[in-house]
Amino acid sequence: MFRWCRRRDDEAGAVLVVVCIAMVAMIGATGLAIDVGRVTVNNRTLQAGADVIALDAGRALNGQTAAQLSGSSGAVVLAVQSSATRNKVPFANLTVDLGTMTGTTFTTIATPVINGAIQTVTSATVPKAVRVSAGGSVAFLFDMASPHTVKQTTRSAIASMDNYGGFSIGSWLASISGSTNSILGSLFGDAFHLNVVSYSGLVNGNVTLQALGLNMPASVGVLSPTQLLNTSISVNNFMLAAISALNAQGNTTAANLLNSMILNASATGTVKLGDFINVAAGAENAAASASLNVLQLLTASAMVMEKNGGHALSIPTTTISIPGVTSITASATVIEPPQYYFGPVGGSVSTAQVRLSINPVINLSLGVPAVLAVAINGALPLDLTAAGATGTLSAVNCATPGITVGSVTQAVNLNTSVSLGLDVTALFLHLGLAQLNLAAGAKTTANPYSTTFSYPGEFGPSQAKSVGSSTLGLSGLLNISSANISLLGLGVSLTAVANLVVPAINGILGNLDSLLTLPLVQALGVKFGGADIAALGYTCNGLRLAG
Repeated sequence: MFRWCRRRDDEAGAVLVVVCIAMVAMIGATGLAIDVGRVTVNNRTLQAGADVIALDAGRALNGQTAAQLSGSSGAVVLAVQSSATRNKVPFANLTVDLGTMTGTTFTTIATPVINGAIQTVTSATVPKAVRVSAGGSVAFLFDMASPHTVKQTTRSAIASMDNYGGFSIGSWLASISGSTNSILGSLFGDAFHLNVVSYSGLVNGNVTLQALGLNMPASVGVLSPTQLLNTSISVNNFMLAAISALNAQGNTTAANLLNSMILNASATGTVKLGDFINVAAGAENAAASASLNVLQLLTASAMVMEKNGGHALSIPTTTISIPGVTSITASATVIEPPQYYFGPVGGSVSTAQVRLSINPVINLSLGVPAVLAVAINGALPLDLTAAGATGTLSAVNCATPGITVGSVTQAVNLNTSVSLGLDVTALFLHLGLAQLNLAAGAKTTANPYSTTFSYPGEFGPSQAKSVGSSTLGLSGLLNISSANISLLGLGVSLTAVANLVVPAINGILGNLDSLLTLPLVQALGVKFGGADIAALGYTCNGLRLAG
């Protein structure tokens, strides 16, 4: 017992040593965390100061040359000095560059201020952007060295004067007439659970984002255009706002039609316009004042609401009669709504258009029984997919107001793969059953276009311009020139049979074109191999933080 007590006494104080060592490490780590935190806070403060000073300096860009904007009386230098004073940022810590922005690249023209020292500038180039760099330092409090380590940091911000434009690109716009309402009515009914009604009254129903936000029901409150784009609102509230906005501009026809629709509108569906309207920083004014079509916004919202990413639409074919075809089923899937873009030159949006499926059932007798007769039975499934189009804002012309939109209409694919049953008889001799195997398809190439819109006559949803093909059909894409025919499971060359069957199938495709495909494309307002583009607005010399 005595020995055990002595051994325990000999170990007294061991824990204290460990604790002391740990405390030294903990104090060091805490000091480092505090110093790193002070650097982080300093950087945030510098960035905030650089942002606000750059915006203030950007507002002084007025079309003068870099030399005129510089010097002790230059508009940019005075703006930077005033902003630095207001925001309590030492002018001596600032460096100012004048230049231009191309995409995300800033190109310097002149530097009127270096670390608070005003420089002599002679450049006659007109700058469209200004970069402000704010410097600062943090002395490490817990640095054991003497003198303490000082961390130098710099944060920069670029304010750019840009021209902004807005456009929409899609497979349909305002080209809707009474003859097309049955198909569009089915599309709307699927989305909003409405009865089929005439939508022609909404063709001329145009509103702005600003008007929609101002006319939101009291339960939602007034929304700025930016808030409206990023807020999910009910379909009911969206329609109420549109009704109020239309009534305010005297368009009672469209307002009354919306009133009749709202009774059956979805009670649970929500709309967020930002899902298909893309607004770049600085382009908010152009987007807020642009005229947008209510019918387009409702349809686009309905399509976005669908969880399966598109709208399957059954096409009525009961009135179509084609020799040799006993029945036809057809459906269209509208893949994406039109897309809207508001922003600087170079911005793009893309939309996919439609997938059209046609499945005719063939029961056809060909030839002369005494010589060569062929009975054809089976289905000929055809799948036509329009990949869509991409639109890019190519130019904003402020001198002669207008915008130019470049577009690329993407490939159209047509495919069929089918095995038809043939019952072949030659010289009164029944040769048995044969199989006609068809595998064919075609793909169009992408085509670039450039479309210019003059302001104001060619702006607005109703002034849409079409690019690409609007008459592309099955017979123009698919040409069956050969077929593989198998008789009794054996590969037998039956040229005479092929010469009978292939022209007959091509004839059926031609009839499908004239009686179904082309009328359907026209009714849907779809441009296979093309797109509809509308100019919606523009703003010159809009200011934004570019970096």
